[in-house]
Amino acid sequence: DWFDPPQFQSKVNRNWCYFLGVPIDTKGKLPSSELTKIISNVRRQIGMWSSIKTSLFERATILKVFICSRLIYTFSLMPVSNKMIDNLQKEINNYFWNQKRPSIRFKTCIGKKSDGGFGLIHLNTMISSFRIKCGLKIIDPLPKLWKFYAYQYSGLTLRSYAPWIWSNLVPHFDEKMSF
Repeated sequence: DWFDPPQFQSKVNRNWCYFLGVPIDTKGKLPSSELTKIISNVRRQIGMWSSIKTSLFERATILKVFICSRLIYTFSLMPVSNKMIDNLQKEINNYFWNQKRPSIRFKTCIGKKSDGGFGLIHLNTMISSFRIKCGLKIIDPLPKLWKFYAYQYSGLTLRSYAPWIWSNLVPHFDEKMSF
């Protein structure tokens, strides 16, 4: 009395996959086809929001919430060239100033609202800070279960370069410490 499952078209793509919402190729990098999709999506969103008349504060909020959030998440997990990030920052700044000449310094714009800024996002700084935060979580002495696997993986990849590092990267947890 069971119906056959519905037919659907599927394709297994072995060149890259999504992990935690981020496309990764077989070499652990962002696939170029997906990078162009991300950039064209940002440009499309900027074009869509440009047609709506908004104030500077509204454009700053639109940039933080709708345009830059996913971009920063993806780029903080995958290596991307600084030139690409700088080009995206220029496009974001052009949208923010509505294609006009900036009347306020960029350092003031990225400042806190309480200090007279707009709270704009500086892409390169934000991406670097997320990467630093991840590194600080890894070297935190508090034992976590995920670190056990991360240390083993990083130790395996580093073992080919310097075998003496291996013994220091494999976690040696005391019996007193529990997860």
